[in-house]
Amino acid sequence: MTIESEQEQTFLAARFAVELWLGASRASDGNFQWLSGGALSFSAFGNGQPNDMNGDEDCLAFTRFDAWNDLTCSLQRRFVCEFE
Repeated sequence: MTIESEQEQTFLAARFAVELWLGASRASDGNFQWLSGGALSFSAFGNGQPNDMNGDEDCLAFTRFDAWNDLTCSLQRRFVCEFE
């Protein structure tokens, strides 16, 4: 899923109290982009995030604290598929 506005962030925060993978990963330039290739036009990173701890946090998650965090891609997290 992608989160492209404060309204979408609020909607998801009201419905999920667990960590979920977002549909974004770190590109070769070091910035995050959506799996569609689009740039992040909105972000809700938590304090001190993204921090790329140990140089291997290349995937993006929605945390149970309603903020985004970069995590190691091999971690197991739930995910939500988005469709319109």
